[in-house]
Amino acid sequence: MRASIFESGDDTSANVVLLTEAPTHLSAHGQSHREIGDTSPPIPEIGDEVAVARALRHLADQLLGTAARDIEAVTGKEAHLLPSEGEPIPQGPEARCLRKVSGFFAAYRRSLARPNPKGAP
Repeated sequence: MRASIFESGDDTSANVVLLTEAPTHLSAHGQSHREIGDTSPPIPEIGDEVAVARALRHLADQLLGTAARDIEAVTGKEAHLLPSEGEPIPQGPEARCLRKVSGFFAAYRRSLARPNPKGAP
């Protein structure tokens, strides 16, 4: 996984990418903004943490959506996966975005099943 953080004044954005041997990589974006009028000393690390956490949450939602579609493809039944907070996976327009990566995990699992020619873990 790779995370990139960009700061500009009171705004922070983060991009995270899940890198695998599969041809498709999942990526997500998160942002944070320091509240206008906040008189406390600026601590850029907090904005970094919030932006990266939001990006990781978006990435996790994509992974859960991919897993649900993979389960449905194997079982022929609708999968009901819930994020850790107990919230349902997005439906409607958000779900259409998630469908774009439907084959990601299948390719990822196939890549893991291949022996590593370099012998690295």
